[in-house]
Amino acid sequence: RSMEDGSTPAVVLALLAEQTLSLASSGSAAAWVFRGGEVVASTSLASHAHPSGDSQQPVRRARFESTALALKLGDLVVLASDATSLQESGLRAAAVSGGSGLENSTTWLRCVDMRASEVWSPISPDAPHPSWAQTIFNEFGTHDSKL
Repeated sequence: RSMEDGSTPAVVLALLAEQTLSLASSGSAAAWVFRGGEVVASTSLASHAHPSGDSQQPVRRARFESTALALKLGDLVVLASDATSLQESGLRAAAVSGGSGLENSTTWLRCVDMRASEVWSPISPDAPHPSWAQTIFNEFGTHDSKL
């Protein structure tokens, strides 16, 4: 829905499912993913060059810009609700320092390795019987096959 002045509201959205990150932005909002100091994905208007090559004339932005990619350890995700004053070169420099200096205008997320205690727990007395491990259950009630 457009605002009263005809502009698109500034919204940035990041969704994570397993290791796949989906990003979407509208209006003046944008998102970037840095890997090894380089931009590997972006919803930024600046990342879309005009077909003529004129950097002063960006491609007309769609209602939403989006991208999706598989995250890797160490990836840095930057979300900005107002990216009009942000330059990729400044973000790249800030990425080296973990976002230092841009804390007020951006949100920084880093993909890190989780501790084992955060992803599993020891078997408890009320755990499923070991014979159920790798058993395929289905809606027909037959579960004789194993993975």
